[in-house]
Amino acid sequence: MEQATGAAQADHMPACGAGSGATCGVGSGTTGGAPLDEVLHVGLDIGSTTTKVFVLDPTANETRYWRYQRHNARQTLSAIEALREAGKRFPGARLRVAVTGSGARDIARALGAAYIQEVVANSIAVRELYPQVRCAIELGGQDAKMIFFHKAEPDGALTVSDMRMNGSCAGGTGAFIDEMAKLLGVPTEGFEELAARGTTVYEISGRCGVYAKTDIQPLLNQGVPREDLALSAFHAVARQTVGGLAQGIDIEAPVIFEGGTLAYNPTLARVFAEQLDLGENDCVIPQDPQVIVAHGAALALGAPDMFADAQADVDLDVGISALEHLMEHPIDDGELAPVAPFFTSEEDRAEFERRHPAEVPAPGPAAYQPGETVHVALGIDSGSTTTKFALIDEDAELVDSFYANNEGQPLDVVRQGLIDLRRRWSDAGVNLAIDAVGTTGYGEVLFARALHADYHTVETVAHARAAAMCVPDATFVLDIGGQDMKAIWLSGGVLTDIVVNEACSAGCGSFLEGFAANLHIPVEGIARAAFRSNDPASLGSRCTVFMNSSVVSEQRRGKGPNDIMAGLCRSIIENVFTKVIRVANLDALGERIVVQGGTFRNDAVLRAFEQYLGRPVTRAPHPGLMGAIGVALLAREHVGEQRAGGKNVASSFIGLNALDDFSHDQYTGVTCRRCGNHCSRTVVAFNDGSLYVTGNRCPRGEEIDWAELIREVPGTLVPEGARVAERAEGDANVRAEGDAAANGEAHTDGDADARTDGEVPAPAGAQTEAQVAAPAGSPAAAPSASMGNGTALVGGEQGGPTAAPAAAASPAHRRAPNLFDERVRLLFKQWPCDPVAPKNGIAVGLPRVLEFWDTMPFWTTLFRAIGCTVRISRPSNRRMFERGLPHVTSDTICFPAKLVHGHVRDLVDAGADRIFMPIITTVPTENTASTSEWMCAVVKGYPYVMRNSDNPEERFGIPFDTPLFHWYSERDRNRQLARYLTETFGIDASQARKAILMADVAQHGFADELERRGREVIEEVRRTGRYAVIVASRPYHNDPLVNHGVTKLFSDQGIAVLTPDAVPGVRKVNLENSRLDIVNNFHARMLSCAVIAASAPELEYVQLVSFGCGHDAYLSDEIVRIMREVGDKAPLILKIDESDATGPLRIRVRSFIETTDRRRAGEARGASQDHAERAPKGGLAAPSPAAEHAAETGENLLKDPYEVKFTKRDAREKVLLVPNTSHAFSRLMAAAISRQGVHAEALEVGREEAIELGKRYVHNDICFPAQITIGEALYALKSGKYDDKDVAMITGKYIGDCRLTHYMPLLRKALDDAGYPNVPVLTNDDVDAHNAYPGFRLGMAASIQIAWGLPMIDALEALLRRMRPYELEPGSADRAFEAGVDELMSGLEKRGIAGLERGFARAIDIMKGVRYDRSHPRPTVLIVGEYLLNFHPGANHEIERYLEENGLEIIEARMTDVIRKSYFYKHAQSREYHVDLPFGERSWYAIADHFFELAHDRCDRIARAHPLYEPPTRMPELVKQSDEVLHHTFDAGEGVLIPAEILEQAKHGCRAFVILQPFGCLPNHVVGRGLVRALKNRYPDAQFLPLDYDPDVSFANVENRLQMLIMGAKERGNAEPGEGAAEQARGASEEGSPHGTTA
Repeated sequence: MEQATGAAQADHMPACGAGSGATCGVGSGTTGGAPLDEVLHVGLDIGSTTTKVFVLDPTANETRYWRYQRHNARQTLSAIEALREAGKRFPGARLRVAVTGSGARDIARALGAAYIQEVVANSIAVRELYPQVRCAIELGGQDAKMIFFHKAEPDGALTVSDMRMNGSCAGGTGAFIDEMAKLLGVPTEGFEELAARGTTVYEISGRCGVYAKTDIQPLLNQGVPREDLALSAFHAVARQTVGGLAQGIDIEAPVIFEGGTLAYNPTLARVFAEQLDLGENDCVIPQDPQVIVAHGAALALGAPDMFADAQADVDLDVGISALEHLMEHPIDDGELAPVAPFFTSEEDRAEFERRHPAEVPAPGPAAYQPGETVHVALGIDSGSTTTKFALIDEDAELVDSFYANNEGQPLDVVRQGLIDLRRRWSDAGVNLAIDAVGTTGYGEVLFARALHADYHTVETVAHARAAAMCVPDATFVLDIGGQDMKAIWLSGGVLTDIVVNEACSAGCGSFLEGFAANLHIPVEGIARAAFRSNDPASLGSRCTVFMNSSVVSEQRRGKGPNDIMAGLCRSIIENVFTKVIRVANLDALGERIVVQGGTFRNDAVLRAFEQYLGRPVTRAPHPGLMGAIGVALLAREHVGEQRAGGKNVASSFIGLNALDDFSHDQYTGVTCRRCGNHCSRTVVAFNDGSLYVTGNRCPRGEEIDWAELIREVPGTLVPEGARVAERAEGDANVRAEGDAAANGEAHTDGDADARTDGEVPAPAGAQTEAQVAAPAGSPAAAPSASMGNGTALVGGEQGGPTAAPAAAASPAHRRAPNLFDERVRLLFKQWPCDPVAPKNGIAVGLPRVLEFWDTMPFWTTLFRAIGCTVRISRPSNRRMFERGLPHVTSDTICFPAKLVHGHVRDLVDAGADRIFMPIITTVPTENTASTSEWMCAVVKGYPYVMRNSDNPEERFGIPFDTPLFHWYSERDRNRQLARYLTETFGIDASQARKAILMADVAQHGFADELERRGREVIEEVRRTGRYAVIVASRPYHNDPLVNHGVTKLFSDQGIAVLTPDAVPGVRKVNLENSRLDIVNNFHARMLSCAVIAASAPELEYVQLVSFGCGHDAYLSDEIVRIMREVGDKAPLILKIDESDATGPLRIRVRSFIETTDRRRAGEARGASQDHAERAPKGGLAAPSPAAEHAAETGENLLKDPYEVKFTKRDAREKVLLVPNTSHAFSRLMAAAISRQGVHAEALEVGREEAIELGKRYVHNDICFPAQITIGEALYALKSGKYDDKDVAMITGKYIGDCRLTHYMPLLRKALDDAGYPNVPVLTNDDVDAHNAYPGFRLGMAASIQIAWGLPMIDALEALLRRMRPYELEPGSADRAFEAGVDELMSGLEKRGIAGLERGFARAIDIMKGVRYDRSHPRPTVLIVGEYLLNFHPGANHEIERYLEENGLEIIEARMTDVIRKSYFYKHAQSREYHVDLPFGERSWYAIADHFFELAHDRCDRIARAHPLYEPPTRMPELVKQSDEVLHHTFDAGEGVLIPAEILEQAKHGCRAFVILQPFGCLPNHVVGRGLVRALKNRYPDAQFLPLDYDPDVSFANVENRLQMLIMGAKERGNAEPGEGAAEQARGASEEGSPHGTTA
């Protein structure tokens, strides 16, 4: 569109319409030319999906022209087009150009134009045009940003104080809305109009742009208006943006809304205003918000001194020619290894096509003679976006089929499809006899009810059945559809295990189709395009939308559309194995592998799969129809079984002829009043009078009759013959109970008072206590897959025939015990208490979060005993969660932690006088492992996060008690807790001890009662021949909002549910042969339950895993191993997070129940006699309960997990390979070990190849540092440099809450899976708890040498960083450093410590020889965070080099402190807290800590010979600075070192800080991101940039955020240093070179 623009500013929210948004928007002032030599400033913004150009008259400060256009991943071409258009419009003008945006740097370089980082450009525009703004929210195509402003002292200038940008997910961006528009069947530019008419908001996930379809599709199928769904999508975007980007920073008004996504969707801006509670005057809607960043780039050209070296005019002819050259000869940075094409020769391709011929369509009626009757079974698969049906004859051959998009009206689509089918067969004169009908898929039960199908089943079972028909001996089936992946293991045709994608749909069909559309390649042409590529792109495995940054990077390297499609087809398979199946040892898939699903119709995906596996597979003959074929087979078998039983059964199908009169009406918003949930249901009414209900969150809601429907929806059309009479069973009473419950349930509306005195009665509908997390109006997933326990379902439920609705029994009548519900009742009940002190009038608030889910009886009783009133926050709900969401500091932290903020606010509302949330670092072990004393870093550290980022004392004036406790024993607990109680509440020590004793009695009573109930349940299922499931989880997964009501999916189907702490004997199981070190009581419960469940025939096992929890990930691997080894069982592992997309979760539960029932039925029939003999190991037969037997005998049911030992002979003969932290540290380790008599070598620094191997062989949710170090080891073996028979691998280890504790089992598993089972593994730990390396211990001498050498390495690295940016001879500093390290290692190997010192002195002399010029010091930036990421250049993608190349000087944390910390904080705990540790252990910590002081002394004396050397601040002094934000005795990850280093360097003038952390690093959530706000309060002018790294991190995305920090650092420079920071001017080393910022 053409649009004239002026200088008007808008500081309110106008009621404006949608803009174009489809291709471009243009505003113009002068269009017919410009005066000769007129100077115009041009801002060119090259974004992730669009290109914007803005032409500014700097003299008049007027807008002359702008253009906004999608570039379809052709960034350079779009820049050429934009500049050409500007040149045409202003032919006589002199143009000065500044380029900004994610794709700007190469284009700016080619043009010879200025480059400005987009956040800086944005801030310039805001400062110039809207100086009142305090926060900017910008939504682009794939980028979302928040920029926070403050007025700087003393001039009051508007300054950027902080910036946040999405780093790991593109949910909630423009691309998300594009996906939603496709799903709703409207063009993107029509989405706003649709949303503007919406009135009701439904819960939709905003985290994944594709996965939200899982929420929307069922709602569409239920008839929810598209307008409401569009509005709901906007709410999802706003939630995702606020929750993902605010990260604890307050969003202060006024707020400006920018970017194309907000420009063309004003309703979205309104939704943001609602969620942020902004008034009309708090919102700024700028003129032309889609081009504000380009406008800022143009304004930057006039900023004083900003581009002094880049003010030359751009000659468009020359510049465009340069850009054309850039298109033809793109920049290739050489980072990625070339990728082989799909085929090496035409013969190779011909052989592939011979094995996989094209699909043969169903023959239809043409294959039969007129008058012939064909008997068929009909299978209908109602998928997420498509509906399929298949007819199979009596020989199981496909007769006819149908495949269509369901267009939100699946019943209508199938009805028309079946009518067309009838017509075609009728016209051909062939009679079609449908003997059986089955349904499956998303609409399984809906279709079964509508058509009166004979049978319906969960889709995984249907797919498995069809695969077994095609390949009877199939061992593994991979099905990839539009949004779903299913991995199915089979044995003898029986489904034994199932995995589906849960949290991400990257790699599904929609993933590929979306990119093909962007590249203008039709879906059917994808494979042909991929096969044409001779140089496929290397894209890795990434988020569906975020893959675009990888695509853009590859396009810059010259990859064309064919190369991109080839890379994407391979990425799909990488996603399968790294994000879904996670099988590193491909032998686990068995010999016969079948692929199916619509995505495998693509030959390129099939070829990529075969190449990944290294062997051929079988593609199903009709890959897109297998679900329909499978359920048709099952329906035929079901009817056949009935007839074989003597029943003369006809199909219950309504028949093809009845379809002409078939109709249905949908009624939304039908309130259920049977319990306090008051679910908003959708009711489908069929013309035969039957009703189908969805949207209910508990089984009561499934019941409805016409009378109720008419009452709730006046004007309902009642079909003839429908029964409208009121129910005989007091329906009014049921409704009254439900209404009363709703009015009385505090947790449903967020307003009623919190419970007092710890008494929390079971909520209304107590038999279904655990509430599913979906809000009113959300869809319910299909009913459960099976009754469980071998019992057929009634009432049309899953797993068998579809009975008439009238025969349905209430689901509540078959419910089994659910100890999750009972645990809640026990946990929050009021336990007996005899107060030791009078009432003190203090109401203590306890948030219903984290550790309190394990010990609430203790704390409620303790505070009541000392005279306090106790107020517990109300049960979690969505409103509470979303209220606290803007204050969550880390968007990737687990859901249970995110809930804390809302619960604290709930206690504020409830009138708590003080809120109590202790920091408990260690607790006494409750099991057989002495090391099981650590708490999860998030659980113990989140009170610190709250205190530092969201302190209720500062916000609400309510004291927030976070006492720090170190409880190694009960004596520690009693002593420290008594001190807290006496100091805080004024009671005496005797009263405190009595209160603690009373609290212990309550806690023991809770545990005993829960275990008693567990024993009763196990005895009952054993007596009745049924089974129970242990849902193994952390205690806070007991929160119904967190677990999404998953336990009810079992108990409602008659399967009893046990909590881990309800299993008898769980604390007595022998775990010494676990691969893992047992360091956490919650972990021990889960592992022990796995042993018990595997060995007990009456128990099955389910694990709940929090998204982003690396500890849960390695536990999952070990649980799988235990279950297979002890009982040949497969656990069900469910990943859960805050998303309400529970469809995949329900599918997995239903599939697990069906699989388990079939397996157990087979065992009962003797079909699996071998398994039946093997399962009850250890003499666990009745009557002795399995758990009690394992505990009483102490028998170890697990094999030695480290059968290959590192022996003394190995120590003499094998080479010990040492992975890298920093390479210098690795060399120091290797030298010290070699001096001990074992030949050790440091591995080469791992880069992309090592990362790929680590990703393949290490669980992707575990830890990026683990992946890269293990990847280094695997790369060394695969490189051919070493023979695996001649080497062993050592890895780091310490016992604690970091995943480093478990690197040895991770390395062992990876080596086994990669084909190196004979390579021994060992660690630096002198305690070999697993007897894995009896031939080696890292000796005292070697340990002392390493400690002595660490400060020397730190000193050399600090000197390197102070010289390299200023060296006069490029490369001289690096060469000197390497030579210096050589001297150090040579000295150590030859003469030990004495040699180290001499080598260090020589190294200092070498470093003094480097010539440099520090007369113009650069701004400094401190890199802190997880220590491997800090020091490993391959892991951090050479971040140091990048920052140096961009004009900064690097300061790094010191490796010495990282190693010393483990001794220091234990020594400090012993000294300051007098913790209950053995004397020998306390003495060792004190000696080791003192020894580091001696090593520092010696290092300082030698290093002072270099003029740039500054002795570092030593740990005892360093950590004192951080005590206000994090106490020096708190240990988690890098612990106190991160804030201490930041405060130390800030004191010396540094104002730029990069915090590196692996994705999902639990300690860094606390000691990194969790402390930023507190540090920012101390240094408001400082920049903090937390960066998450994982194997698939896009450096292009990292770079964009680094550039913002770089420009800010250059603009601000360093602050004035404090005392002791002196800087000389200039000189070479030998002349006495200057000192600078302390490193």
